[in-house]
Amino acid sequence: MAELLEIGVILGLVFYLAVVLSRNFEKGLAHAVFWCVWMTTFLRIQTNGVLPELTIHRLILVTLFIFWIRKPEYRARLRETPLVRSFGFWAIVSAASLLGTSIDFGDSLKAYLDFIAEVGVFFVIVSTTLRKREDAIRVLRAAALAITIVAFFGVIEHYKGFNPVDAFIPGYAREDGTGHDVLSTYQHRILLGTGMAMGFSVGLALLALNLKGFPGKKMLWITVILCLSTCFFAQSRGPWLACIGSLCVMAWLGSTKLRKRLLIIPILAALTVVIKPGVLDSLSSKAEDTMDTDSFKGGTFQYRLELWRIAWNQVTLSPHRFLLGYGPGSGRGVDLEWSLSYRSRDMKIESWDNQFAYDLFRCGVIGAIASLNLFVGMWWRLFKLAKNSTDNRDALAALVGAVSALVFMMSNVYIFARQLDYFLWSVVASTFVLAGYYDEPKSAEEFIENEPVREPLRAEVIG
Repeated sequence: MAELLEIGVILGLVFYLAVVLSRNFEKGLAHAVFWCVWMTTFLRIQTNGVLPELTIHRLILVTLFIFWIRKPEYRARLRETPLVRSFGFWAIVSAASLLGTSIDFGDSLKAYLDFIAEVGVFFVIVSTTLRKREDAIRVLRAAALAITIVAFFGVIEHYKGFNPVDAFIPGYAREDGTGHDVLSTYQHRILLGTGMAMGFSVGLALLALNLKGFPGKKMLWITVILCLSTCFFAQSRGPWLACIGSLCVMAWLGSTKLRKRLLIIPILAALTVVIKPGVLDSLSSKAEDTMDTDSFKGGTFQYRLELWRIAWNQVTLSPHRFLLGYGPGSGRGVDLEWSLSYRSRDMKIESWDNQFAYDLFRCGVIGAIASLNLFVGMWWRLFKLAKNSTDNRDALAALVGAVSALVFMMSNVYIFARQLDYFLWSVVASTFVLAGYYDEPKSAEEFIENEPVREPLRAEVIG
């Protein structure tokens, strides 16, 4: 009965989205972003055999694609869309790596399509759809509202122990070791913290735009506070550093007005420490553990750096592996023992908590270059646009701060929460629009104010 109810909810959401898309595709896209950013990936229709599971995100994406493919004007925009070549380069290199995969070809193919068929397709849809300022803002508002819901559930879970995924998703069970973690609707506390680091930045971006309507300024400040609170409750050092880095990017790119607004955050943090001294003790303890390589936290910090050495050592074993790696998804299918440099013992490598190092291992040097070209190259283009922009300066600074948070976290964790992919590329596409990337340059004639043309005086014959 519970499974039938789950299927009914999924089909109901898809039908409602199809109705909205049929009336206004841009508004429907915003609705899709809202659901994809906050909804758990465990809401799915189970399949048997080799077929991929039909998650709510995949069904929403299929619905989007069906309506998008029917719009030739959107498909024609691909040529002018940024990052298409970067995505294509990554896809081609990963496909070449797939042909020489070291694990079962079917498993490696699933890992390949998991990114190409979902993230790549969504990027194409959102980046070819958004051209107008109002449409980009609508998508950002939807993403901000969605991440506020995630943050709200995180706060409730911290204080009351209630998690909606635990309570309502049939057959769901947490992974070992995550029983007491605050997860909200995400799969892992580090990924939850990453979403919060992005979310508070997007909230500040919308505040900087001084928009009317929902969500208003009070609601956006609630978004900022809830996201920062849940980021702390996630109890992961990486997202905390991502928040700090995001603030630094905003201060660098933003105006004096934004810098003054950002001062509110350390003031709130100081008040929190005064009201709850245990917060400072928790932060100090984690900082000390990070510097102590003998502690568990210190070990996990060193481990993320060690993954670079592990990946490099493995890909240099043969020319083929050096160029194209071990194949998509191969990290979990390869038995790999490694002697940790900071501890005198061998360890089986089962978790790749550094996506860039993982890309080097699974796709070789060329794949690592393709990955850095896509993600770091994307960040650099947005950074330059924000730096040179005069319109929406503070909003762009905050949006680049949000993107900075996720790119930084890719060196700390493997981004396997699909919600973050939808969140990231929605923000990226919206930032290009608000930065004026698609604005057509005006010709010189359009800047000349011509005098009105006067008709020549006609001589009248007076009889």
